[in-house]
Amino acid sequence: MTGRDVPDAAVYIFKVQNFPMPKNCSKIKLNSFQPLSLFYFAYIKLVKQIKKLKPGDIKAIKSVHDAQKELLEALYLIYYQADERIKFQREYRSYLPMQDQMELNEGFSENILYACQVVQKGYRIRGIESHMEELREPAIVLFAAWQSLCTVFVNQAIIDSRPPYRNLEPVIKDFDRAWVTFERVIRLRFF
Repeated sequence: MTGRDVPDAAVYIFKVQNFPMPKNCSKIKLNSFQPLSLFYFAYIKLVKQIKKLKPGDIKAIKSVHDAQKELLEALYLIYYQADERIKFQREYRSYLPMQDQMELNEGFSENILYACQVVQKGYRIRGIESHMEELREPAIVLFAAWQSLCTVFVNQAIIDSRPPYRNLEPVIKDFDRAWVTFERVIRLRFF
């Protein structure tokens, strides 16, 4: 059994994220030239979708996956503009099959984030069940970095969503380090 196979597991996996809904933030305007505003609105959408989850509701689970993917896409717009010196190398990707390389080179993969969420909650991923303990610590670290990044980004969007985003680079660097560590382990060793 895996997190994607069992709707009740997916509900639990997503609900534990416990992202708070920001209060009194009506002053924030969606602006395609301000990627942080895109992130903020994608975050709000994700929180709303998570709150709608009910066991057995496959459509709602898909909506959460889609909202999470949208949030990762907004993150990538900010990450892409960040100083190259804070980004971690992904040379291991060149050893992966071409299809995997294409998926991973397009930004932050929702499949990787969901795998992290599944593992850190103690569920298994089909095909690599015997390696869950090896993945658990990197998954916990990535999940914590993900939650920190979301909190910092949303708070910054409330203050000022205009670029440049140099003040966000420390949290981006921490997230990127955790992402690369988890992605490298799960892709190179198990798939």
